[in-house]
Amino acid sequence: MKNDINTDVIIIKKKARKMTSKQLSELSNVPLGTINKILRGETKSPQISTLSKICKVIGCSVNEVLTDNTEPADVTENIEMLRDSLPGGYSAPKKNGSETSRRMLTLFYADSYSDAVQKSDMLAHNAPTNCDFAVQVCDDSMEPLIRNGSICYVKRTKNIIVGNIGVFKIGGKLYVRKVEKERISALNKNYPPFLLDDYEKFEGLVVDFVEY
Repeated sequence: MKNDINTDVIIIKKKARKMTSKQLSELSNVPLGTINKILRGETKSPQISTLSKICKVIGCSVNEVLTDNTEPADVTENIEMLRDSLPGGYSAPKKNGSETSRRMLTLFYADSYSDAVQKSDMLAHNAPTNCDFAVQVCDDSMEPLIRNGSICYVKRTKNIIVGNIGVFKIGGKLYVRKVEKERISALNKNYPPFLLDDYEKFEGLVVDFVEY
């Protein structure tokens, strides 16, 4: 059975910080025995929550450690963690008759193929009270978490928080991307990341989204 993680990434990052396995254990709150088993390849498929703690300490994303052999259950757990990190939580589409909010929002389109930011007004259903505008994702860059066509509700803020999902303007276009330490990245690996210095403006944080 092949490993579902690339342990070399963890080892290289750990060595670059001149960190011992014991120090990594103390900083990540992951038992030393667990870390040693992961580094030796004895643990083939560690929990995403465990990898997340380790990656946070050594300065990389979980996606950098995962390989193409990752089991679907692990991917699902990773997506659930991202959903839980949204300030407003995740909203699945609501059934008819459920309580909803209705208010006018400006809707922008995040489309990497469009030459200019397009916008229109929308009557918002299921919109959280703490959002300032909405962005519709028009590609598969954030799948499987945020699917093509989904509406993201965004709160304007100047605070860029690592691990959250934000909306950035780059080259006159809007991009919904996950914030990492020195870059912003799509969840779909077919889309290249941007350095944080590349963006023209940080529009705000995604506080919720709804699939359509």
